[in-house]
Amino acid sequence: MRRKNSNLLDRKAIKSRLRILREGYASCAVENLHITHEDKKFMENMIHQGLNPDEMIKEIKKRMNL
Repeated sequence: MRRKNSNLLDRKAIKSRLRILREGYASCAVENLHITHEDKKFMENMIHQGLNPDEMIKEIKKRMNL
């Protein structure tokens, strides 16, 4: 993962992505799928780092040992 916050995403873009992610959390809760606090922090941290979707998927697969 990147070490420093990326200047590629402005605050508006980060806020939008976090809102979409939180809607995803709510969807999982409705379907009775539990997401741990650690997993939520991991995903939110990737957004704050400015990773693009492909980089995020790569990091998630690495975390899941896929």
